[in-house]
Amino acid sequence: MDWISHISGLKAKRIPFVLVTIVRVSGSAPRGVGTRMVVSKQEIFGTIGGGHLEYQIILEGRRRIDLMQHGNVLLNFQLGAKLGQCCGGTVEVFLESFFTTSAPVVIFGAGHIGRALVRILEPLEIAVDWIDQRSSEFPEAVSPWVRVLVSEDPVGEGAYVSQGAAVMIMTHSHAMDFDLCEYFLKREDLSFLGLIGSDTKRKTFETRLKSRGFAEDAIARLSCPAGRKLGSKHPAAIAVSLASEILAAVFMNQDSTNMVSCDMVVE
Repeated sequence: MDWISHISGLKAKRIPFVLVTIVRVSGSAPRGVGTRMVVSKQEIFGTIGGGHLEYQIILEGRRRIDLMQHGNVLLNFQLGAKLGQCCGGTVEVFLESFFTTSAPVVIFGAGHIGRALVRILEPLEIAVDWIDQRSSEFPEAVSPWVRVLVSEDPVGEGAYVSQGAAVMIMTHSHAMDFDLCEYFLKREDLSFLGLIGSDTKRKTFETRLKSRGFAEDAIARLSCPAGRKLGSKHPAAIAVSLASEILAAVFMNQDSTNMVSCDMVVE
């Protein structure tokens, strides 16, 4: 449990890190399945067995931190002469990246429209943070450009959303949607803030926001109903409409520091 406490401390200090986990071992290896190590730029917590294997993993973890590289990666190593380790077994290591700043696109909600929207954005090689409380709603596999975040506190994740990000809100809960809108309308540094819903939902939210002290110009920053009215309620059609607004905001505000490199599986 010590590694859990350690990464909680890193998150509290907003320090990026990579969580390393041994997920498969074949033959002889220095450590077993489930062994974990935490890599940050300043320190290493734990060990996966030392030697050249661990050295290579540390280098890869810090490279990912330097590049702000989203997504996860699975690395396979043969513990032989090439790594200077004579164990002779095979080790499969899973690396998960955790950053204090988010991708240029942040989507709250993994429902049917959220899934359709992510499918549209995935081929465009734009990093996406996709957040929901329900792990069961996410597909089994996503592009390396998409970082899935299962969070018990989606509003709390707002603290890590970067300046200039495009935020789309479409959770399964109207109460959660409102809490997210209230949180993000206090910020003036987003490139886009969208909320899926009807004209009636907007009027209801406007009334509540005004009662909490939000001015008209602040509420005007909320795009709701987000997207163009295409005359279709099909999730894919709605997602296309939403994507057009998101991409317009991203391409106008994105600079080279927001881009990340695509992950590769190293054999």
